[in-house]
Amino acid sequence: MVALGPVLGFLMGSALLSQWINIGHTEIPNGITTNDPRWIGRWWAGFLVSASSLTILSFFLCTFPD
Repeated sequence: MVALGPVLGFLMGSALLSQWINIGHTEIPNGITTNDPRWIGRWWAGFLVSASSLTILSFFLCTFPD
């Protein structure tokens, strides 16, 4: 169970970093691929996913009695 968090983090990170940085702007500049050092993946989306899931979980944790 302890290894599940890092595994999911690496899988989510690799999936998000292979996508272009802008969500609405899907046109990638010419000559830039995922192997190019100028490639910027969607690094910020992992923070949004983590923050939203922790916010939802904290709501349910607050409903426990004292």
